[in-house]
Amino acid sequence: FKMGNLWLQRNDFEKAKESFEYVISLNSNSPQVCNNLGFTYLLQKSYNNALSCFQKAIELDPRSVFALRNLAICYKKLGNEDMAIDLLIRVKQLNV
Repeated sequence: FKMGNLWLQRNDFEKAKESFEYVISLNSNSPQVCNNLGFTYLLQKSYNNALSCFQKAIELDPRSVFALRNLAICYKKLGNEDMAIDLLIRVKQLNV
């Protein structure tokens, strides 16, 4: 997990993706890892893969503000502004 974050900081998205995928192969029940893998896909403009990862992260932790926010960004990039707005409203409600 830490190596994936390090690769993200260095903008080496392919190595970050490999690191997060490896961690998920060991334990697929980590919302943080799913979110970070999704964020890596988002940075690579692989929006459908990102969408799946963020949805998995939210399935594991429905109150994950980071995954909800990232999912909203992903929906915006895919042209679904209504869904993006709904998710951002949900994030705001969780942050109150």
